[in-house]
Amino acid sequence: MSQEPMVLPETGTGERARRRRGRAAPADVADEPGDARDEGEVRTGRSGRGGGRPPAGSERGRAHPAARWTFIGVFVALIVAIPALTWVGLDAVRNSNAGRELNVEDDPAATGYEATVDPTPTMLVTQTDEAGVVSGVTVLSLNPSGGGNLTFFPAGTELELPFTETGIAPLDVIYQGAGQSGLEQRVETLLVAATEENVEILSNDQWSGLVAPIGPLTIVNPVALNTTDALGAPVAFAQGEVQVPPEQIGVFVNTRAAEENDLTRLERQQAFWTAWLAAVNASSDPNAVPGETDKGLGRFVRELAGGEATYNTLPVTPVGIPGVGATDSNLYLPDQAAVDQLVAETIPFPVGVGRLRARVLDGTGTEGTAESAARVMVPAGAEIAIIGNAGSFDHEEVVLQYYDPAERDQAQRLLDSLGGGRLVLRESVTDSVDVTVIVGSNFDAATAPGTSATTVPPTTVPTATTLPVDPFAPTTVPFGTAPAITPPTEAPGVVPTG
Repeated sequence: MSQEPMVLPETGTGERARRRRGRAAPADVADEPGDARDEGEVRTGRSGRGGGRPPAGSERGRAHPAARWTFIGVFVALIVAIPALTWVGLDAVRNSNAGRELNVEDDPAATGYEATVDPTPTMLVTQTDEAGVVSGVTVLSLNPSGGGNLTFFPAGTELELPFTETGIAPLDVIYQGAGQSGLEQRVETLLVAATEENVEILSNDQWSGLVAPIGPLTIVNPVALNTTDALGAPVAFAQGEVQVPPEQIGVFVNTRAAEENDLTRLERQQAFWTAWLAAVNASSDPNAVPGETDKGLGRFVRELAGGEATYNTLPVTPVGIPGVGATDSNLYLPDQAAVDQLVAETIPFPVGVGRLRARVLDGTGTEGTAESAARVMVPAGAEIAIIGNAGSFDHEEVVLQYYDPAERDQAQRLLDSLGGGRLVLRESVTDSVDVTVIVGSNFDAATAPGTSATTVPPTTVPTATTLPVDPFAPTTVPFGTAPAITPPTEAPGVVPTG
């Protein structure tokens, strides 16, 4: 499709088109009496050529005296009304912060200073093997100064089914039934954080194309692997330092040997990312990573390689199944409390459905107070939108203002995470955020309950009653079929209120 800008013709039926046609009226069309035309345009009328006097009876007369006095009266009334209108406007501003993102104060140490917070950049990477089965899910997040975090999901992680389905299922079952969008929704619900971008790496050829610019990778392989490639040819990766050519990267990261559990495959995936980021960092080739530099996987890999990268495995608990010990199981349930804490560490400023947008203001004048409080609030369900200073630095008590009575329980949970304080409902105020928090001197980041994310109880691990379908084999189970494992009392991904 052509990318040339579209130029609308000078036609149409709307008011703007009528004005255009009026300006372009031919000279033989008579003007209404007193009609004004653009400079240089020909004025015509019954009297003949432009510039002549209009016909008798069409000349405007002087305004009637009563009309003049009416105009003067209305003008005076408007002048008198200005102070009253000004007062109404100021009162409305005092009771509305809608759309206010930055204060006019530009000194970060001054009272009243506010600054918007940029959300932590995040990306969901879903990879599948040659059979189209999900072999791994990784969430990438970036630090402002470079580097960032990689969080690896075991492919056997079980999440709630997306949309209107009920029950839980492994990542591949969700992916096969609802596609990338359904899987993304479930991951975001688990993290209570949106992934701004997502990418799918669907084949060994795609892995080969990503790594090709920097050639073979030197990878420290944690566990020896003997397998075959797509053509059935044997491939062996010895334990220890190995050279892996681009065309074998997909086999290396996607394969799980029959005797292995999925955590072993995650070790290889982490070893690959460690080697890849190191090679990109050491390369002087500006095209060491294919793709854009300001978005997409190209941006994330470059920025992760440019700083310190931290590797994490999603906190999970193996699900015991009949005849298989829990440590050998390839099915896992997330530990929600530990996941919440990991999100606070790896995605310090998340956004997401279900979070309350928060303005956090330092009421003490102590540098770093607002930032510390903000980090404490994230595991409790806050989306930090604005950080700044209160109107004064003499606050002792923590005060949390909220504007919607329906959000009282969520607001109370945020206040509890800070160690308590005063909860204030301000229904008459509209705002660009859901809550405003003024942090007083009573707040102690070291002892606040939210610091360790202890407000969310750990997930209860259910016991399987029947042997579940192997999530790593091509599945024929219809999407939405009730899982063989009894779901926990509190389903993973749901944060209890109260």
